Amino acid sequence: MNTYTVSELAELAGISVRTLHHYDEIGLLRPARVGDNRYRYYGEEELLRLQQILIQRELGLSLGEIGAALDDPGFDRLQSLVKQRERLEAEARAAAGAARARVLRVLAVLPLRRPPLQVDLGLELEVVVDVDEDARRRQREERARVELGLL
Repeated sequence: MNTYTVSELAELAGISVRTLHHYDEIGLLRPARVGDNRYRYYGEEELLRLQQILIQRELGLSLGEIGAALDDPGFDRLQSLVKQRERLEAEARAAAGAARARVLRVLAVLPLRRPPLQVDLGLELEVVVDVDEDARRRQREERARVELGLL
């Protein structure tokens, strides 16, 4: 069985030694054993538990929520990973869909623009345009197609 000291595990996981000490103090991640030298040693089970902790932290769960989930007698590591993957994939699809919609909105109005074009570089791109009534009608039709997913 591979064992890791607290500094080895911290380096492997990309977290601080202090974080591992904190997880031990609150009972979230106990070492497999503590040596006569008072060093903490972690094994494969602890490594897998830490993986779950880090994934769930990334998903925004509190340490209390993570501890409760991991300590639940019905906790299934594999099922948890599958659910986490599904959640991440859904979030990625939603983010990609929102970004695609923003790009399509901009593309729909760019051909209609007259100088000067003003673009706000915030999260939402706002394009301010001055177009005649016929161009506005074409723009409304184009937006409707985008919203209906026809483009």
